[in-house]
Order: sequence, then C-alpha cells, then structure tokens
Amino acid sequence: MSDQSNRLPADATNIPINYNDPADMVRADLPGENLFISNNGILFAHWKAMPCVIGQDEFDNIRRSHDHAYEGKPTAAPQCENGYIYEFAGYIYGIFVQNSKNMTRWPGGFMPAGTAYITFNHLYRDTTSSAYFSEFDKLIPCETPDDFYAEHSQKVQHSPVGVDRLQFPAHKVTSLIDSDGKRYTQDIDFTVENGMVKWGENRPGFSTGGKPKVYSIRYTYRPYYYVKHVLHEQRLKAEIDIYTQEVKMRGGPTQVMVEQDHVFLQNKFQDNAKDSQIQSGSGGNTGPR
Repeated sequence: MSDQSNRLPADATNIPINYNDPADMVRADLPGENLFISNNGILFAHWKAMPCVIGQDEFDNIRRSHDHAYEGKPTAAPQCENGYIYEFAGYIYGIFVQNSKNMTRWPGGFMPAGTAYITFNHLYRDTTSSAYFSEFDKLIPCETPDDFYAEHSQKVQHSPVGVDRLQFPAHKVTSLIDSDGKRYTQDIDFTVENGMVKWGENRPGFSTGGKPKVYSIRYTYRPYYYVKHVLHEQRLKAEIDIYTQEVKMRGGPTQVMVEQDHVFLQNKFQDNAKDSQIQSGSGGNTGPR
C-alpha cells in the first residue's frame, strides 16, 4: 500500500538528483519571447514621468499650472502635464494580456479606469537600450486601426464661440443630442477638428434661461495609458551563449499594470496654446484633453 501512496508504479525506483550539476533541460528562450511580443504586440511610444519643478522656487511652493496638450506626435522636447514632466524615451513593442473598464472618481477628477496588463520587450525598438518603467509613465499606442479606438460619453454645455472641447480628443462622434431632444450629425451640423467639435450654422443655441444649451455626446478617441504598477520589473533569465556555451543571466520582458485615460478637472493650458481659450463643457465630468 505504501508503494502506491505516492502514485508511483510498484516497481518504480527513485533516481537521486544532483542539483549542483543538473542534467540538460528545456530553457526559456529569451530571444523567442521578445520576438513573440514584437510579432504579436503593438508599438507604443514610452514617455517617462518625473515631478515637474519648472517655476518652483522653493520646495513647498504652490505654482501656476503650465500644462501642455499632447499633439499626437512624440518629439524629443519634454512636455508637462498634471504636475509631471514627460520625456520621450523611445518606441517599444508590448502585448496586452487582459483589460477591463469602469468609471472611477478621484479627488482631482474622473478616470475611466480601463485597467490592462502589458508585457513589453526588454529593449526599445532598433536599439540595444533596456526599457525601464515607473509609475505615471505614459504609454501611447502608435498603431491605432479603427477598431482599436475607445468610446466615451459625456455632457457638454455648448460654447457660444462655436467650438467645444471634450474630455478626450474626439475621432468620430457617433451620437449627439441636445436638451431639446434634437439630434445632430457629424460632417453635416458640425465637424471634428483637432479633437474638438466645431459647429456650423445649425447648432445648439440658448435655453429659455439664457444659458447655452447642454447636450449629450458619445464619441470614439484614441486611448493612451499611464503606468499604475510595475509588476515584473527585474526579470532575469538564464540563457546559453551560442558561442561560448556559457550560461549567462539576462534581463527579460517587463510587465506593467496600466490605467487608461486620466481626466483631471483642474488642468489648465498655457495662455498661448491654440485651444487655451476654448472652455470644456461644464459640469461634473469636465476636463481637458
């Protein structure tokens, strides 16, 4: 009975194992892992975050916001946003493991909490530079087919100047209805330019109280992500050198947990920014791009 308690055949013989001199075995293929991510993943632009100290004379000073809008094309010039300086680090391939979405309210605003897990190559594209991630880093997908866009809805109070800035830069408006129940159609009643709604002659006017009308809008936009947690920062893999046959340790792919699309209510643009005078919709869901 004792011979069968360990689920081994009755004639099985335990072979001693010398862990100091292991036998040949299957090893993780690090180049294969990176190739799998590159071939099946998405190209991201990685922006590294640091606390912004521009204009801060003393450590505890309260300073004026000077945030910049992201224009969609990464450059070498640092950009400031929501208290952070963002510097472009490079392009890197990453593959989504899973994602989900819900709406969360923060003290500073709303965040559609689109949680996702992304595994990245160890190296930036076309370089030998290792990629390192930290909290609040921004990751912007560079390859966005039409079916990759996210969809969002919000209330907007129409601006008398005829241009309405939304919470996110719009790509296509799927539905727009004002407080009177009147529907409006993109490219007929309005166009989408630089992510904003630009009205023609047929647009929401004023309510009976003399205030601009409120409308509801649903639209698609290109999502971007902020790093919330670095789950696997320092992965080490044992790899055999094909020339020397020596086993060496190398860094493996990094995995991060990201949140999608922060919406901060108090974010301001520079006075000379092209849309700095365009007010975003009033109400609890207001926010910048």
